[in-house]
Amino acid sequence: MSLWGREERLQAEREKTEKLLNERGLMMDMKAKEFDQRGAIQNALQREAEVMFRFRSLCNEGKDKNVDEMEEGSVRKSPGLKIDELKWNDY
Repeated sequence: MSLWGREERLQAEREKTEKLLNERGLMMDMKAKEFDQRGAIQNALQREAEVMFRFRSLCNEGKDKNVDEMEEGSVRKSPGLKIDELKWNDY
């Protein structure tokens, strides 16, 4: 009779262990999906930041080009003034 009780206990423990492993596996799958989603979001944000950085660089290049054009215009207006002598506050 003690053998029968032992087999039942082992069966109950096996079922309990399988249930816990299944729950743990589901939890790990859920966490893996969350991790993948966070990675995708981070990649999207990184691409957006790169686009913004490039845009800012282009804007700064445009400003530099405008400043160069302004300097050339100032030199044309006052031929005695050299570009090196121009200051930002002159504008």
